[in-house]
Amino acid sequence: GLARSGLGGLFLGFTLTSGFFLAVFSPGLRQFALYMLVVSIFHVLEFVLTAVHHPETLSFDSWLLDHSPAYHAALAGAIVEYWLEYALFGASGKWSTVVVLLGLLVALSGQTLRTVAMWQMGVNFTHLVSYEKKENHKLVTDGVCRFSRHPSYTGWFWWSLSTQLILCNPVCFFAYFYASFKFFDERIREEEKTLLYFFGDQYRDFHAKTPTYIPFVNPPLPG
Repeated sequence: GLARSGLGGLFLGFTLTSGFFLAVFSPGLRQFALYMLVVSIFHVLEFVLTAVHHPETLSFDSWLLDHSPAYHAALAGAIVEYWLEYALFGASGKWSTVVVLLGLLVALSGQTLRTVAMWQMGVNFTHLVSYEKKENHKLVTDGVCRFSRHPSYTGWFWWSLSTQLILCNPVCFFAYFYASFKFFDERIREEEKTLLYFFGDQYRDFHAKTPTYIPFVNPPLPG
């Protein structure tokens, strides 16, 4: 309901504000604060773009805070690894300027790609796979879709890896790579079956000439 959605907004407002002040005023916690900011911005933008294009479906779920148990486990794993290694090696032992800056660059790139893709696809974009073709549903092949046939997933994949670069989490980096690969491989296989059903040869041609830019994720179309 509305109250629960509001609580999601208050929580993310708190994490955004806390992350900003810790990043500016607490050098020893700056690395984790940057992580808080990157994750919080992701969830806020998910809600905002849903509000713009699908206001009728707006709910607490639109924040994606309750995405899945696997997502919660991934967040918990990253936080536990960071603070465990922080306790063992200290702030200086966890920090690598090159790796953190690379993580921020990848985060910015991935977030921008996902946000632009969601904006461009407009009402065609939903957080769940659509199994029924709506009257206004069309295949978007221009803009960022010229370069990746699933740009919102591509952006999300690279964004997820960037969070572990920011935290300098070696274990979770490889765990996130595997988990993200599995999730998007399964999701894209399922979604492309429906897209082929909706758009036929038009989607088959688009699939043939447009990669995903998610490593090892390029499933063939059936038939």
